[in-house]
Amino acid sequence: MKCKEINPRLTAYLHNEVSPAEKDSIQAHLDGNPDPITGVMADSFLSVSGGDVRTLTTADIAERYERYLGSTRYTVYRSLRHPVIGFSEDGSLAWLIARVRAGFRRGVVYRSAGMARYDEEF
Repeated sequence: MKCKEINPRLTAYLHNEVSPAEKDSIQAHLDGNPDPITGVMADSFLSVSGGDVRTLTTADIAERYERYLGSTRYTVYRSLRHPVIGFSEDGSLAWLIARVRAGFRRGVVYRSAGMARYDEEF
């Protein structure tokens, strides 16, 4: 079954809103500007990191991105491939996994992957 048959509304949202937002996010990293990233986030965000699970507000995330992008200057930040988009069997949940190549002025280059979850409440 194709994604668009599972949940047409969520599929359209992911392709029409999230994919272009990925390009904005890449430029935001290069510009050191968190607004294109935080401007499209939900009111709360589930964070799973280092064995901790926490719910963060948009303000919490904005503060983190402001600190992070304010202190980091990228020379390279680009997608390594188109995002991978997946759906739950019932079509009520979707996810997007992105891979990027990033580099700093001091010559450090790395690859990173991130995942975002989307549900019917968008």
